[in-house]
Amino acid sequence: MERDRLPVIGVLGAVASGKSTVARLMAEAGGRLVDADRIGHEVLEMPEVKRKLRRQFGDEVFEPMGTVSREALGRLVFGKGGRLEELNAIVHPVILDIMERRIREASEAGEAQFVVLDAALLMEKNLHESWCDALVFVDAEEGERLERARQQRGWSAEQLSQRDAAQGPLETKRRLADFVVDNGGTRKQLEDRVRALMGQIRTKFSLSIRNG
Repeated sequence: MERDRLPVIGVLGAVASGKSTVARLMAEAGGRLVDADRIGHEVLEMPEVKRKLRRQFGDEVFEPMGTVSREALGRLVFGKGGRLEELNAIVHPVILDIMERRIREASEAGEAQFVVLDAALLMEKNLHESWCDALVFVDAEEGERLERARQQRGWSAEQLSQRDAAQGPLETKRRLADFVVDNGGTRKQLEDRVRALMGQIRTKFSLSIRNG
C-alpha cells in the first residue's frame, strides 16, 4: 500500500475482547473506522460471492430468502479442518480489496486525521506490517471474553475456543503492539483509558486529535 496516506492504526486482541468497541471510541477522536467485520457482511451479500459459497458449501449455509446464514457458515467451518481455508479463499481477497480502497478514500477525503483498522486478520495476512503504522492490543481476561461472547453472540466456551484457534497467538499480538488497552472494568473506565491512549497516539503522530 502506498505510504502517501493517513496513519493507519490497527487494533489487535482476542475474540470478544472488545476490539470493536475500542476501535469505535478511537475513531470518535478524529479518525475514520475501517471495520473488516462490517465489510465481511457486505461481501456476503455480493452475488458472485454467494454463487461461490453455494458451489463450495451447498444450500445449507443459506436462509430461505437467499441470504447467507453466518451462523450456519460458522458451524460448518470452525473446528472443521480445511473448511475455514475454503471460506477464506472466497471472501478474504474481496474483503482486503475493499479495506484497502477505504483506507485510500479516507486519505483522499481529507476529513479524518488517521484510520482505525479493526480486522481480525491483521496478523494472519501480515497487514500489521504492510498497512499499519501503529498497533493497539485490547487486553481482556478469558472469563470476561466468554461472558461477553455468551451475552452478545450466544456462543459456548467451545465456540469461543474454536474462534480463538483460528487466529494468531495472543502473546505474539501483545508483543508486537505499540500500545495496550485494558478492557476490564466499566465502560467509563474503558473510555478513560482510550482517551489516554489517544493522547499517546496524538504525540506519536503529531496530530491534534479531539480528546473528549
